Amino acid sequence: GKPLVVNFFASWCAPCVREMPDIEAVHQRLGADVQFLGLAVRDTTEQARDLAERTGVSYPIGRDPAGVLLAELGGRAMPTTAFIAADGRVLLVQSRTFSAEDLAEQIDDVFDR
Repeated sequence: GKPLVVNFFASWCAPCVREMPDIEAVHQRLGADVQFLGLAVRDTTEQARDLAERTGVSYPIGRDPAGVLLAELGGRAMPTTAFIAADGRVLLVQSRTFSAEDLAEQIDDVFDR
């Protein structure tokens, strides 16, 4: 029943690692209204968990081992963030990094908050 922000990340992606604390900061601010999910691409479970711990991520993480979901959503590079409406419609997919401020603004725009 809530909109969802899905961030595709990888331990081998330096921009992904840099943006994860910013995504966590937005999750801390908006987590009551917007769900967050991180999906590790081409990482092992251990690599994904280690990176989440190192970057302070507390939102749920999972894996997209071969990058299939990333490709199906139209992600072109890493990192990629998808904005999904509460009804399951994919509203926007962006292959770029976000600062906390940029991500919060994008969430407000995409989800008409």
